[in-house]
Amino acid sequence: MDSVDATRLPWAFSQQPLLTSAAFCRVARDRGLGAVGGITLDEATLRALYRRDLVKPLLEVRARRVRDSVAGPLPDEDERALMSTDLLQVRRALKAGRLADPDVDRRRDPPRFRRRVGDSLRWWNGLLYSSYQLLALSQFRPQLERRRYAGPDFHRVYLGPAGWDDADEARRLRRLTIALTVLETRYRPEATQSLSGLKLEQWERYRAAFDPTATLAALGWQPQEVVDEAERLLGNAHRLDPLGDWGPLVRRAPGRMWSSLRGDARLAVDHHIGGEMLLLFYEDLERMGAAPRLPADFGGSWHPRRERLGVPTEPLDQRLSRLGISPHPRVLLVVEGETEEYLTPAVFDALEIPHEPEWVRTVVMRSVDADLTKLAAFASAPLLGERQGDDWLLIKPPTRLMVAVDPEGGFETAVSAEAERQKILREIRVVLAAQVGVPEARLGEVIVLDDLDELVSVHRWDGGCFEFAHFTNERLADALLAIHRGYPQLERDDLVQALQRHREHRDDIKQVWANWRPKPSKRDLARQLQSELETQVELAFEDPTTALPQLAQLVWDGYRIAKSQPAGMFLLKGRSQPTP
Repeated sequence: MDSVDATRLPWAFSQQPLLTSAAFCRVARDRGLGAVGGITLDEATLRALYRRDLVKPLLEVRARRVRDSVAGPLPDEDERALMSTDLLQVRRALKAGRLADPDVDRRRDPPRFRRRVGDSLRWWNGLLYSSYQLLALSQFRPQLERRRYAGPDFHRVYLGPAGWDDADEARRLRRLTIALTVLETRYRPEATQSLSGLKLEQWERYRAAFDPTATLAALGWQPQEVVDEAERLLGNAHRLDPLGDWGPLVRRAPGRMWSSLRGDARLAVDHHIGGEMLLLFYEDLERMGAAPRLPADFGGSWHPRRERLGVPTEPLDQRLSRLGISPHPRVLLVVEGETEEYLTPAVFDALEIPHEPEWVRTVVMRSVDADLTKLAAFASAPLLGERQGDDWLLIKPPTRLMVAVDPEGGFETAVSAEAERQKILREIRVVLAAQVGVPEARLGEVIVLDDLDELVSVHRWDGGCFEFAHFTNERLADALLAIHRGYPQLERDDLVQALQRHREHRDDIKQVWANWRPKPSKRDLARQLQSELETQVELAFEDPTTALPQLAQLVWDGYRIAKSQPAGMFLLKGRSQPTP
C-alpha cells in the first residue's frame, strides 16, 4: 500500500490534516526540528531532503494524470460534509488520477518548493505532508544540524554528510508514515482520548467495521514488525523527552493539552502517540488470534512498553507525590461550628498564611456529635502502594487530622476526648488492615502502629465553648447587642453578668439567648467578633509575651506541621516477617 492507496480509505486524514510545505515547516518548528543557529526549517531545506531521498512529501497533486481514474463516488455524503477544502481537492485529484505518491510516481525534476516572482497569489506546488513525517525528520536531525546555505538569496541548502544507512532508514520511515496514516482513524482517538474530524457515532461505526487482519495484509506487514516499530518509537520518545520525571504526568493529560508543548517535549509525545497506535493495533490482532500474545512482565528493568500512553505504571496520586505536588492536604483542620467556620479564614489572613488547601484544609463538623470516623478513613488512612522490604510505599502523603471542638458530648472530658481519638484511630487501622489483608487485631504484627498515633489530635476549647475561649464577656456583650433584634430588651451589664454565669458553668454560649426571639445568628456574631480576633493576633506578634488566641495557635501549628513535611514519597514502617 502506498500513500495514494491510503487516501482511498474512508475518513482518511480525518484525525490529522494534511500539511502544505509551509505548514509542515511551521509544525516542525514547534518541535524544534531544523532550528540551527537561529535558522529554522524552510522550503529550501525540504527541497534538499527531497533530493537526498530522505523525506519526500506524502502526496503530490499534479496537473496531469499519473494514475488510472478512480471510478465511483469518493467519499460518501457524510464524510464530504466534514472535509476541509484541501482534503476535498485531494479527493478530486484522486478521482481524476492526478494524485501521486512522490516516492512511487517519480518525476524527472524535483518539484518547486518556493514561490517565484510573477507567480499568482493562488500558486501552490501541490505538495502535501503528514505530521507523522515529523518522526522521520527527527531521525535525520544530524544532517539538519550540519546543513549549509548557499546561493545569492540562500535558496540552496546542502545537508550534512549522509549516514551509511540513510537510504534504508528513509524507506522504513516512509513505510511507517503510511501505516500510521492508515491506522490513525481507528486508533488515534483511543491513543489520545480525543476525537476530531468526525462524530462519535460515525467513529464507532468505523471502528466496528475495521478489520485488523485485512489491514495488516494490505500494509504488507508482519505482526512482529508492528511491535518492533512501536517499541522503537517508544524508545526514541524516552530518549528525546526532556521532561524527565514530569514526562509520565504530562502523558496522563488529555491529548488536546499536548498542543501547548514545544520542542523535544512535543516531539516525544508524537513518538508516544505513534507507538501507542501500533500497540493498540497489535492488541486487536492478538484478540483475533492473528498475532502471538506479548509478555507483560518486564521484571525490574526498563522497557519501551513501560512508556505507553494510557497505561500508567503508578497511581496518579503517587506520581504527584513523587514530584512533590500532591493535592492532598498535609493537615485537615476540623472545627465544629459556624463561628469557627467564619473566623478561620480571617485567622489565616491575620497570620499571613496563604489559603493553599494542599497544606491546610478546613472542614466544618456542624455538630460535636458528628461521626469523624468516616472522614478519617477517607482523608487520613494511608493508602499503601508497593512493598519495599518490610515497609510500604504510600500512594499519597499522610494527612494529619487536627480536631478542635467544644468540651461537650463525646469530648466533654479529657478521658472521653481521648476515647473519641482512639475510636478515630481504630477506623484508620481497619482501613489499613483491609489493605494489608490481616484482621485489625493483628495489624500491629506487620505495621508499626506508633507511627499512626500522630495522625489524629484533639483540641478542646477552654472555657466551655469557642466564644468563651477567645473573647471577654464585655466584648461578647457588645457583639450580641449589635446583632440583637426583638425580645427581650437587653441591658449591657445584665448581659455581661449572664455571660459570666454561663462561662462559670462551662455552658455553650447558646444558653445565653435560649429565651430570645428571634435567636441571633452565630455567623452574624462571628462577623462582629472578627476585628477583635485579628487585633489579638496582631498584639501577639508585637509582644512575644502575649499568647496567640487558641484558634490562631492551632492554625499556626497545623501550617508548621504541614510545611515541615518533606516533598516526595513516604514510607509506612512495617515489622520484619519471619521467613516461611
